[in-house]
Amino acid sequence: MANRDGTLRAEQPPALRTRRPPGPAGPAWPTRVVGPTRMVGVVGVVGPLARRWPGWSIPVLARIMVITVVILLTSCAGSPGPVTVNGAPDPTGAQRSACLELGAALPSSLGSGLERREVRPASPFVTAWGSPPAVLSCGVPGVAPGYRPDVTLSVVDDVGWFTEEHGDTVRYSTPTRRPQVVLLLPASVQAFDVLATLAAPIRDATQSTTA
Repeated sequence: MANRDGTLRAEQPPALRTRRPPGPAGPAWPTRVVGPTRMVGVVGVVGPLARRWPGWSIPVLARIMVITVVILLTSCAGSPGPVTVNGAPDPTGAQRSACLELGAALPSSLGSGLERREVRPASPFVTAWGSPPAVLSCGVPGVAPGYRPDVTLSVVDDVGWFTEEHGDTVRYSTPTRRPQVVLLLPASVQAFDVLATLAAPIRDATQSTTA
């Protein structure tokens, strides 16, 4: 800023004070003191906290509260709802029994961020995990349009998968096993780890047509 005579005057920055949370290992947090602070609606809640921890300034306590509320709201808002699946398979006979066995043996998680989710309409032959969801269906009739008996499948722990890319989703199917299993997996997910996790229950519940 300028003085009245036109010369420049250096303006001192606001003072910094260091506040250390209670306890032996609390980190020092610098707090900029800018004068009286009005926090309508927050001070009524922060006040008791300030009396309990007098070493912390009200702006710091209010900031902690706001961050905590944002985390809680984000967690609640980020909880995925049910996965809607249309056209679920409805196998019969021995394939139905095999799919029911597979469904009961599938894991509750396929890895980090891939936890089991509810499926609507509910079906014992469809299972979903994660968001965006990975969806497994058992008892799917027919084979993929691009499949030929002479193609080379990707084999993971004795389960052969035929792979098709569909935009952001990759379709994995087991055309050489009955009942057939189809897995729709987001392209961003590491496929090998998921297929390795699913291999044992699929191998135990289904039969190879090439053995």
